[in-house]
This record gives sequence, structure tokens and C-alpha cells, in this order.
Amino acid sequence: MSSAKLSVVVPAYNEREGIEDFIRSVGKISWDPDLLEIIVVDDGSTDGTAKLVEAIASKDQRVKLVQLSTNSGHMAAITAGLMRAVGDWVVTIDSDGQDDPTLIPKMYRACIDSEADICYMQRKDRRQDPLRHRIFSPIFYRITSSFTKGRAPYQAADFRLISKRVVGVLNSLPEVNRVYRILIPSLGFKSTSLEYERKFRQKGVSKYGFSQLAKLGLKSMLATSGAPLRWVSIFSLLGAVFGLTVSAIAFISGVIDSSIPGWSSIAFLISALFTFQAITSLVICEFLLVIISDLRQRPQFQVKNNG
Repeated sequence: MSSAKLSVVVPAYNEREGIEDFIRSVGKISWDPDLLEIIVVDDGSTDGTAKLVEAIASKDQRVKLVQLSTNSGHMAAITAGLMRAVGDWVVTIDSDGQDDPTLIPKMYRACIDSEADICYMQRKDRRQDPLRHRIFSPIFYRITSSFTKGRAPYQAADFRLISKRVVGVLNSLPEVNRVYRILIPSLGFKSTSLEYERKFRQKGVSKYGFSQLAKLGLKSMLATSGAPLRWVSIFSLLGAVFGLTVSAIAFISGVIDSSIPGWSSIAFLISALFTFQAITSLVICEFLLVIISDLRQRPQFQVKNNG
């Protein structure tokens, strides 16, 4: 058992069938009971999940209920839990029972041994997931890795342990649209990772259909990263180079009078306009990237020690 206070943040949406068993399994982890709090964030459930958790909390002081007035989404539920957590270490874990709470002490030990602020849990495989997840998940995680310059571990979702220092930075950020599997790695804190086998869901049904996965992927690109703008910026630069090349060819062709009459002037004019548009797009994209960076106010660096 550890002398550090641990907060376990559990977002839940319509998980009445399995939430009691899950809370019980979290309560059995090898941790000092007096230093453990279980924060269940009810994300606007309509099946009585909140009432059940409230009844459990009345008998177990370690359990806290944060009830959102409407379904605000998985990331918003995690954010609400992080703002409520007071532990020296905080675990985020889904309430569907597929992630094993008994691994939490092992995650803590991995952080202590490697002097890391974050421990990501990487899935060994996805054989327990629906076919659509197995097909599109590798694509999503490859893109996620590119957004974080390789910092985001492959197949690491929202089962993670983070230190109070990381929580403090996350709670101070003004960003509203968050995808933590991209946001947390981008902060630059030292991290470690462990592999584990995810369990099959025993009760309830998955709330992530194909449309939700598509929205998560789109949100990951647009709301948490400047990658799309960077891609447009690169294409604009290539377009400007292409336009300048065509302009030069048209100009030289017109000077030596070796082309069809009128072709050189028309080609030069069109390519010059294309080049101007490409350069304009490049400047706008780079300008927006700077503005977005300032608005997000993510820390430029993390201090390893104060010596």
C-alpha cells in the first residue's frame, strides 16, 4: 500500500448494470483505504446510474458523485473529475469494467521507479473490441502519434495515472475541446507505459458507435492539434513553388518567342495569380497556428527540478 493519496476518476454514462461491481473492484485495490477517493462523474445518465452511485456513496465515504446536468461527452466528464480530484496521483479509468483497477498500484510503482509523472496503459491487442474498432483504431492512433510528435504511446486510451503536477497544468489550461490522449502527451511531462490485456465487457453496451469514433477523430485533428493547418501550409508552399516555376517557364518562353502566340502571357498571368494565392494561404495558416498556440496557452516547457 502507498502513503500517497489517490483519486480515481470514473466517467460513467448509462452504466447502472455494472457500476456497482466496478466501484467494488476499485475499492479492493491494494491501497490505504483512508487515502483513496473514487470520483464517479455521471455524464447525464438516463438509466438511474446517478441514484445508484449516490446510494453507494452514502455507505462508502470514499465514493464521491459528480453529476453533470446533461450528457456532455466523455472528455468533459473526465475534465469534471480532474477538477474535483485532490489526490497526489489521479487515475482516469472507464466504468465499463474492461480496464483492470488492480493494475493501479503497478502503474504507481512504474512512475516512482522511472521518476515519471504519467503512466500510460497500452493495450496488447483489441480482440475484445468490435470489428469497426479493430479496423479504424490503428489509423487513429497513428494519426494521434503524429500530432504529438511520437509522444503518445500506441493503443493508449484513457486508462492512465498522472501526478498532481500534471493535473494542475491540465486544470489551468483554457481549452474547452479536449482529447486527453493527445493533450496530455503534448505537455512534455516524463512518462512511462505498461502493456495490459483489456477485458471483455460483461455488462451494458458500448456507447462508442462509428459516428462517435468519427467525431472523436475529427475533434482530435481540429480541436487539439494544428496539424490540419500545418498540412495546408505545406501544400501551399509546394503550390507556390510550382506556380513560380510555371511563371518562370512562361516568362522565358515569351522572351525567346518559342511558344504559341499569347500562351506565354496567359500562362504567366495565371501562374502568378496562383502563386500569390498559395503564398497568401501559407501566411494565413502560419498566422493562425501562432494565434491558436497563444490561445491554448500550453506550457512551453516543464521543469524537471528546482535545483
